[in-house]
Amino acid sequence: MSVERIREALKPLGIPVTALQGDTRAQTYAVITEILEQPEQCADNREIVAGYYAQIDFISKKNINEMVRRATRLLADAGIIRQNKRTEFVTEAKVFRHSIRVLLVYETEGEENGG
Repeated sequence: MSVERIREALKPLGIPVTALQGDTRAQTYAVITEILEQPEQCADNREIVAGYYAQIDFISKKNINEMVRRATRLLADAGIIRQNKRTEFVTEAKVFRHSIRVLLVYETEGEENGG
């Protein structure tokens, strides 16, 4: 559910967005790695709000600063909160990697959640 929501938010970028493993055939692509999903708010021993934490790595052989700024806006418009961002050039692979850690908060009340 949450990976799909991130994928949907990034669709206007026109690049492959995959979970866990990137589409290395593309010159520029994004990879979503799930970090943690946990209760954020509980009441009466039931989870009512959950937080989904993920990292999105944008990888390219060219400078993609503007695209990453646009991605950050698209995520915010979709209600996905940016927690931090890091940019590096991976010398061995000769690629730029922009990593954005995000948080997606959603209501779970009424869902089966083992509480």
